[in-house]
Amino acid sequence: MANLLHFTGIFLFFLSIVLIFFNGTWALWTFILFCVVQAAWSNTPEAKAEAKAIREKQEAEAKRLAAEAKSLAEELERNFQHLSKDPTNTKALDNALVLYVVDVLEGLNDVLEGLNKEELKHLISSIILPLLKIKPLDERVRAAVFSFAQRSLYTQRSLYTQGLSKSFYDAALDILQQHPDQMSLKQYALEVGRWHYSIARPGDKVTIYAEELERSFQHLSKDPTNTKALDYVLDVLEGLNDVLEGLNEEKLKHLISSIILPLLKIKPLDERVRAAVFSCAQRSTFQQLDLYTQVSSKSFYDADLDILQQHPEQISLKQYALEVGRWHYSVARPGGKVTIYDEQSIQNDILVRSR
Repeated sequence: MANLLHFTGIFLFFLSIVLIFFNGTWALWTFILFCVVQAAWSNTPEAKAEAKAIREKQEAEAKRLAAEAKSLAEELERNFQHLSKDPTNTKALDNALVLYVVDVLEGLNDVLEGLNKEELKHLISSIILPLLKIKPLDERVRAAVFSFAQRSLYTQRSLYTQGLSKSFYDAALDILQQHPDQMSLKQYALEVGRWHYSIARPGDKVTIYAEELERSFQHLSKDPTNTKALDYVLDVLEGLNDVLEGLNEEKLKHLISSIILPLLKIKPLDERVRAAVFSCAQRSTFQQLDLYTQVSSKSFYDADLDILQQHPEQISLKQYALEVGRWHYSVARPGGKVTIYDEQSIQNDILVRSR
């Protein structure tokens, strides 16, 4: 009897879907009949026994996950203590321990839902973050810790408000401060920072880019010949270009005056820098229309003319000044079209500055 009701219910459900395309009234009555049949089937002894078996299976799985998670957490703690307390470890032993700890940590990622909030917080504060501080230059450790951070906060949604994502970001910044020459740590801090801000302030993703750009530019300004630092600045600037709409007018003006234009002056002959700065100029004035009246585009044009005056023999700078000049004049013209008089003004500016 139970099986008959079950299959009848399935038939009525699919029949109601088919009837939607032919007769809405019949589809509605068929769906109501399906609900009645399903209610009758759910009250049969067979259906109750099946539902009970499913609940027992789910409870058993939850207990298994909790036991496995607890076991892995205890194993991780034991091995972490061994890794942190034995200063006589040879390099080979140290690497073996790191691999083993990472393996346990990756296994723990799969059963994180078995840990309650307090167990998870203890694990993060006493093992996960200290592990990162002990082995900050090990890419496997950083990847495992970041994966754990993402998975743990995903399975424990209420922990968002407790600032745990910030603790991972702060830890990434701390190890970067201890090893400022490591480009991999800068990239790691950028990734963790993006993730942290996407949780803390979903509508303010641009913050991490702006802050990271300022830090990386300061590093470059101290040593303009550092190609790795320059590459990193350009990577951050490219990411910032995609989210410029998150900056208000004051922040945007500060960014342009203190970082973007000085970057062009530091590396005027680098084609990548010129392209990145010009892209930022176009995107920023497009996002902040009221900046047109404040001659924002003119500041970029004037900066280009200044570097042309410093390097008048550079043909590429003349072409660059021509492109930026046309863009500058276009933002003030109806429809964005440059007039013949604008072209003459640009040519005169280039001629005067390149003498």
